[in-house]
Amino acid sequence: MSPRAVTARLRRVVSGVFDLYQAKAWLSAYAIHRERSLRDAWGVWRRMSTRGLPIRPGGSEIWAISTVRDEADIIESVIRHLFHQGVDHVLICDHLSTDGTTEILARLASANRRVHVTSDAHPGHLQMDRITRLAQRAWWAGAGWIVPFDADEFWFARTGLLAAALRNVSAPVLRASVVNLVPVSDEDDDLDVADRLYRCDSGEFAPKVAFRAHPMTLIGPGNHGVNLRGTIADVGVIAHLPYRSAVQMARKFRNGAAGLDEAGDDATIGWHWRAGAALGRSELDLAWRQLRAGESIPALGWMPGALGPPGTWLAAWTWVGEPPQSRSGA
Repeated sequence: MSPRAVTARLRRVVSGVFDLYQAKAWLSAYAIHRERSLRDAWGVWRRMSTRGLPIRPGGSEIWAISTVRDEADIIESVIRHLFHQGVDHVLICDHLSTDGTTEILARLASANRRVHVTSDAHPGHLQMDRITRLAQRAWWAGAGWIVPFDADEFWFARTGLLAAALRNVSAPVLRASVVNLVPVSDEDDDLDVADRLYRCDSGEFAPKVAFRAHPMTLIGPGNHGVNLRGTIADVGVIAHLPYRSAVQMARKFRNGAAGLDEAGDDATIGWHWRAGAALGRSELDLAWRQLRAGESIPALGWMPGALGPPGTWLAAWTWVGEPPQSRSGA
């Protein structure tokens, strides 16, 4: 590393560790928001081992971070997509998976030193605390940018690849719009999730963020915000696949409702998971047919806009217009 690079890294470390504004924002968030209790944060910190990760703060790498549970049908495709987008490392907390996700992550980590896996066995839905812990640890491991992602999300830039979009802006926080993709048919269930046909939902949904790494960041619920000051710029699109089969949808509802109950969250949080978990088998099958048909399901919080024509929306590197630019042209 050149002397100039060493100096730049030291400057980033000092500005991160001794940032009084961020320290105040970090402490005040725990003081005024009951959902971000110090007890939960400390519990996650204590249980989630990050041994084996490097200690090289002040770096410039792009780290994607996530906490996942029972996402065996999609997690490998999402990780592969992130690396195609130029992400340097992926750090994942596996939360009580029983569907084969744990084994898939172990295999990926064994084959690729840029995949890092930890775990948290607490049954509660402590997503904010887990993702915040991962973001802080990624900074210490050399992250310059953090991309928080859910296991059912594919990140795209609107021009070029995601890594280039992150590195070519000065804003500390980048916002990505969210579009839902709805599976067209159950007949292609045996295909990789990235190769299936979907219809794109034209509805507007709350955007999510990527941001410059900092040791005292707090990430908001669902990765929709972060406590960094400064300007916010648009970076691209997140293709969201929350429901991919009737079986997966039912499991998502059950896991979500159980996690909320274990965390002690009130009934207004994740109410659609609780509503879904209360449905019987025939009601769930009906909901799945309605979802694929593009119908609204208010009882489950599913209110789509107009659905576009079927397309291979995930067979792309860049999300540009409709349909997105194909891989062969990237």
